[in-house]
Amino acid sequence: RTQLDFKYETWRLLHGIGALLIAVLLLHHTVSAGRYGSQPVITWVWLAMTGVAVGSLLSVYLLVPLLQKARPWRVTSVTQLTSEQWELTVKPEGHRGFDFKAGQFVWLNVGHSPFSMKENPFSICSAPASGAEITFMIRELGDFTRTIGQVKPGTVAYLDGPYGNLSVEGRDEPGIALIAGGVGLAPLLSILRQLRLSGDARKVRVLYGNRVVDQIANRDELNADDVVYGLSEPPEAWAGETGLIDAALLDRVLSETEFSEWLFVMCGPRGMMDGVEDHLMSRGTPSHRILSERFNYD
Repeated sequence: RTQLDFKYETWRLLHGIGALLIAVLLLHHTVSAGRYGSQPVITWVWLAMTGVAVGSLLSVYLLVPLLQKARPWRVTSVTQLTSEQWELTVKPEGHRGFDFKAGQFVWLNVGHSPFSMKENPFSICSAPASGAEITFMIRELGDFTRTIGQVKPGTVAYLDGPYGNLSVEGRDEPGIALIAGGVGLAPLLSILRQLRLSGDARKVRVLYGNRVVDQIANRDELNADDVVYGLSEPPEAWAGETGLIDAALLDRVLSETEFSEWLFVMCGPRGMMDGVEDHLMSRGTPSHRILSERFNYD
């Protein structure tokens, strides 16, 4: 570990101890100096509230990191997908991993102590049926993601999760439209892969928008399905859709029956998501057939 990591973990420990002391001192002040705090009922209320606060602190700063430390993962590969997107794969070390639903995400910590809380949320892009290894699609956006290409196989990793409800399990709609913007493809790719591996016979259409052609990831794999590509800055020879994934594009590629009967699953930038959701509902798509997950994306 670097000296910076050690300083960060020390600061985090002091922060946790400070929060614990504040909770205890607040309890003491309330029950000893407050006009009503010394009343038995109020005292028990404050004791209960303090217990919850202390329990939460111990869980976040101690219990969860200890559980993660007992169940480490190792990076098996880091592959460049596009100029700014990478695929990172981890496998469980000494345990069976965990069960998840296609479309869910985890908090991922790569190369740091589980007590450091240096973790970031990433959607899983591998399918549950593909085995214990977990794969992520990561775009270079922040301090950690800009260094993802420097991560070496064998680096320790810790996963907290799975979380999220972007899942098609238990749904019986006759078709599924997967609408992705940029790296929002990740959870939808997990769903698509799971549908294939499970032998699901329903029709699936993928609408995948990017700014430029070089941002299109996993193109060879996606071309096996009914995919509509959209580029907001297309090259001269581009034969696909141009512009954003918007109302006009949806009307061109979807039928009246599909609008009213299919399940729509979306992940991408907020502007795209808001516009698509509004148009789907205006075309008669019930809200319970629209699943979405938002993120900030340029």
